[in-house]
Amino acid sequence: MAIPLNPFRGSYNAIILIRIQSFARASRYVLRLIMFLYRFVASHVHPFWIQFFYFIIIDLFGSLLLMVIKPADPDLKPRYVDMFFLSTSSLTVSGLSTVEMERLSSSQIVVTGLLMLVGGEVFVSMLSVFCRTGKQSVAELTISRVNSVRTELDTIDSVSTIERIESGTDISFKDLGKSCLKSLGSVILVYWVFFHVTGFVACLVYLTIIPSAREVLKGKGINLALFSFYATVSSFANGGLIPTNENMAIFAKNSVFDGLNWYQKVVSALFMSVNARHAGENSVDCSLISPAVLLFIIFMMYLPSSATFMPVKEGEEKKRIGEKDNSKGRITSVASMLILPQVVCIIIFVIVACILERRRLLLDPLNFSTLNVIFEVISAYGNVGLSTGYACSRLQKLHPEMICTDKPYSFSGWWSDEGKLLLAFVMLYGRLKKFSERNGKAWTLKG
Repeated sequence: MAIPLNPFRGSYNAIILIRIQSFARASRYVLRLIMFLYRFVASHVHPFWIQFFYFIIIDLFGSLLLMVIKPADPDLKPRYVDMFFLSTSSLTVSGLSTVEMERLSSSQIVVTGLLMLVGGEVFVSMLSVFCRTGKQSVAELTISRVNSVRTELDTIDSVSTIERIESGTDISFKDLGKSCLKSLGSVILVYWVFFHVTGFVACLVYLTIIPSAREVLKGKGINLALFSFYATVSSFANGGLIPTNENMAIFAKNSVFDGLNWYQKVVSALFMSVNARHAGENSVDCSLISPAVLLFIIFMMYLPSSATFMPVKEGEEKKRIGEKDNSKGRITSVASMLILPQVVCIIIFVIVACILERRRLLLDPLNFSTLNVIFEVISAYGNVGLSTGYACSRLQKLHPEMICTDKPYSFSGWWSDEGKLLLAFVMLYGRLKKFSERNGKAWTLKG
């Protein structure tokens, strides 16, 4: 007996197919509109403002997500200032935290991981390269080519070349420039994907085959794959955040210093020296480090990643001066006002922090010492994430009647709301400080 065909099935599939085609067509239009708007903005707005609003918009969106998602601990009632601080710290890859990481849910951990992913220097640079492929115009390439020809050629024949370029007849290098940018973007993308995948696999394999490290996470109820993803993203982006309350100090015996053998001490010292340069994953209690070493770490955190101690050749110095003069006209007056000596900015931030926390400085000078405040501000400015923390035992030495409970988060977690907002601003300023470093040029410490 023949089964009757459903007359509505064919029309239903046709409707679905039409909807898919319409959605695909609309998506292409939307994508083209977005790219057109971005290229228009990129060609008329200074890069500082583009990145500034990029971070501000994502930061606000991330903080709202962290507030909406319920934490793992039902007793935790997160305040918006703490979630905004955590979102800013994650996006600017600063690594400071005012909440206990283990009380956050897996979804909140994923959100902070994604914020570090899109806020990392490599990812932002990759976006800039891809967007610049549609930004360069024939006029820009022509001007660039004319300048290079005038600099390198000093013959009579070069005059005709320059005239031909200025007339717009020689623009074959336009496609070459775009091709180079696309190739560079592809290389950065492969580099970015490779190290994330490799780091995730390596971390997961290590946690799987090393029982002591695996048991640490299982005892805390942290998923191995989630920890591997988060640690890889944080380490690659120099984020400094780890899903455990103790950061990497909990793995101190899995290569602070008390009770360790000479090998573990060497590994921990090397780990701390590397992380002080902007990663911020600590394996020791920074509050136990001597003041002299703390000052040295402050100096390391303050220096930008582009700093070099190599002497600059005379020709390179003249070239930099010429490029600096040529770039003056491209910087908006508002952005120029933001360019202040960074040492002055740090001093201002420290003074404001001391004013905001003046009561705690008087009540609890052992924890709220000026050195600890400077350390926290420099860590936020350098987007490092190291912190001296807070010890209730120091407070109770001066005030035995005070009731205090130690919390495994950054020293800034004990600051006032105004102080936390100040540090959030410092972290954002530190993330964009490259625009105030000699108009974006690399720092050079002459020898």
